[in-house]
Amino acid sequence: MIRRIPIYLLAVLLLSTALLSAKSGDDGTNELKYRIKAIRGEVPSTQLDLGVPIKCGTPEMVSAFNILRHRHDVELAEAVERPSLQFAFPSQHFVIHYDTTGVNSIYDGIPDYVNRMAEIFEHVWSVEIDSMGYSPPPADNANGGDGRLDIYAVNLGFGFFGFTYPESISTGHTAFSYIVVENDFAESPTYVNRPLDGLSVTAAHEFFHTVQFGYDAFEFENWQDSDPSNDKPWWLEASSTWMEDMVYDDINDYQGYLEYFYNYLWMSLTTFEAYGDLPPRIHPYASCVWPMFITEKYDDAGVVREIWERCGDIEGYNVLPATNAALISRGSNLDDAFLEFSIWNFHTGAFADTAHYFSEGNMFPAISATALVPNLDSAPFSLAELPLPPEDLGANFIVIQPGPATGGVRIDFDGGDLTDKSWGIGVLGYRQQTGIWTSLPLTPGSWQGTGEWRNWNSYEAIAIIPVVTGVNATSETPHSYAGQLSFDPQLFFQRDIWAVQFESTPAVGRKGDPITPRVRYSNQGQESASFIARLLVTDWLGEDTVYNHTISVALLLPNNSTIVAFPQFTPQGINVRYVFKGISELEGDQSSVDDTTRLIFYSMGGVGRLLTAYPSPFIIDGINLLTIPYSYTSADLNTRLYIFDISGAPVRQVEIARHSTGGSTFMGFRWDGRNENGDYVASGIYIYVINSDGGSQTGKIAVLSRR
Repeated sequence: MIRRIPIYLLAVLLLSTALLSAKSGDDGTNELKYRIKAIRGEVPSTQLDLGVPIKCGTPEMVSAFNILRHRHDVELAEAVERPSLQFAFPSQHFVIHYDTTGVNSIYDGIPDYVNRMAEIFEHVWSVEIDSMGYSPPPADNANGGDGRLDIYAVNLGFGFFGFTYPESISTGHTAFSYIVVENDFAESPTYVNRPLDGLSVTAAHEFFHTVQFGYDAFEFENWQDSDPSNDKPWWLEASSTWMEDMVYDDINDYQGYLEYFYNYLWMSLTTFEAYGDLPPRIHPYASCVWPMFITEKYDDAGVVREIWERCGDIEGYNVLPATNAALISRGSNLDDAFLEFSIWNFHTGAFADTAHYFSEGNMFPAISATALVPNLDSAPFSLAELPLPPEDLGANFIVIQPGPATGGVRIDFDGGDLTDKSWGIGVLGYRQQTGIWTSLPLTPGSWQGTGEWRNWNSYEAIAIIPVVTGVNATSETPHSYAGQLSFDPQLFFQRDIWAVQFESTPAVGRKGDPITPRVRYSNQGQESASFIARLLVTDWLGEDTVYNHTISVALLLPNNSTIVAFPQFTPQGINVRYVFKGISELEGDQSSVDDTTRLIFYSMGGVGRLLTAYPSPFIIDGINLLTIPYSYTSADLNTRLYIFDISGAPVRQVEIARHSTGGSTFMGFRWDGRNENGDYVASGIYIYVINSDGGSQTGKIAVLSRR
């Protein structure tokens, strides 16, 4: 029996057309001054009528910083001055400023609350700086007492958790800063009875802002304009919200904002309106799912750090070119990654597949669809004049409910010229566990293309997903498109096998290291089928075949898939690109569609760079392993890894071993948290050293032991 989407699941895909309009005051600077006073709790909050509070005041502080570097404004300068509090508690990297009486009195329900604040911020430092490898924030020239980073606990306005102010230029286009956090979270419905959780996500979020300012204090759109209504620090907020989940994975504060992404998928990823209503003002926090995607897709938390490092190479807003460059180094690019990101976004809520897509996607909202097509077998569906077409780095989701008739879907698409942007089309067949997707080929420039999806009633839904991509994306203009979807009874095949996905082959690996390619094949037909699974490896141009192997697969059931593991392939040479092709061969199968999946593999040399260890912090539970990855740039090297405790005492020498890290572009050592005697180590900071023929590199990792 063919399964259908339950009606309540289809309902969650329908688009809510209500959208609160953005607003902008006549005098952006005066509006900014009022908002900063509201953030500080000096005037009534502007958030009382919002369904979800805007927790971070840093965008307003960035705007103030941007104005004050253009012109002197006494009132604005006074609005961003450091708070004056009675007491100061120093820790290794921070000074906590606080009061015990009056309106700013800190939370008194937990003994030694200030000590706990210091412990939380020190933990955040150990994860973001010591473990994840970010550069420490610039020192503040002893403002606040000494060179340590100053944290001020203040009774902020309703809904605000904290803010970070980039106080002054340090060197070049970097800035030193200070942090203000909510003193007791008494006004937070979420954290009124658990203020340490509220403080934890705030510390991870705001401290990352200080780190960002150490790379580029002007990483926002319109940074050369002193009008604060034009400043768009969306990437600062998206990546800081992502960092909350990296440091405190169990709190999941970010999930309260996700409806402002998944209900508005047509909006640009770069959406930000400083004085707008919902959803543009909340959208950047919900956009944390983008760095979550690139982190999980490439199995490498270091990709976000690399983006920030590349952002720091150029003053001002260049996050999209920086992202594109970081993705290219991992065998992808911004266009391809954003299209796949949109595929991941379909698999959320009741449609989640946590094995292949977002690991916490079952806790995300389901998407709001642009259109629902229930009767395509009765009449074609026009793609022209659909409501809310995608903006730059936005997506539409046209969801087809397959009918009872056998056949498939024909797709005709016409995007028109986008000048310096690109269209991408994803076609997704949804069914639990074995759903698959492909991209529709389009002609660059005209962005026209045709395609098909066979045996539609083997699926619970078919989704057509147009996206607009490009490194020059903004959030200003929606892009309409034309074409149609139609039903074709000829697109029915009793026997229909596809090679749909590489499961394990990395995009980059070391010369001489054997890999075991694994390809997933799916039966989309109406009967069981035996077929030949083929793996073909050629050079970049497809001229020379270096590997050609076939494996017979017997009787794959309809609506099922299987993973075929091919014999090892050993890449030869350095700086060589190979094209992997997984192919399904079946007599009587559909021949007009290429049943092939491709992967580009780049062969590198020896150890070149030590990368960020993960997970961070590493929790020793007897199950998980710590991965310490490194890249390859030269010939084979004699490599060892050493682990020391914070005092420098030796803990473990890890034996030589190379392990695949899934979709990661790097290889690495694995550690179970035991010392040379086989005992689990205690919680603390540990140092790891990779040594290759006399050269060494060092990193740190925070370890929490539950053994």
